[in-house]
Amino acid sequence: MKHLIVYFILLYSLIACANTEQTDHLYGQWSLEAVIFDDGSKNNPGAGNYVEVTPDYITEVISSIGRRQYPYHREGNLLTLTVGDEVVRWEIVAVGEEHLHIQTPIGRYILRR
Repeated sequence: MKHLIVYFILLYSLIACANTEQTDHLYGQWSLEAVIFDDGSKNNPGAGNYVEVTPDYITEVISSIGRRQYPYHREGNLLTLTVGDEVVRWEIVAVGEEHLHIQTPIGRYILRR
């Protein structure tokens, strides 16, 4: 019985650590390398455009639009942003230490550290 309890405690700890690591990779400033639209076309916005993710906000800095900041919450790979009176959903497609791909209503953001 003691082995079973130890097993479940260890399993819970490993799962908690894995989730924290994935979340930690999400936070920080990401350079916007490209936006891939649904029709397959691609926009390379150039240097100086980025997305910053903190535990409470996502900030987009895009030269053609300016700086926009949105509160959000995360459930798994789904990010729910509050944009004025609207709710917008972004989906994390891939995340690692050096790359982040997010599907947005505009298109897929290709981001790099």
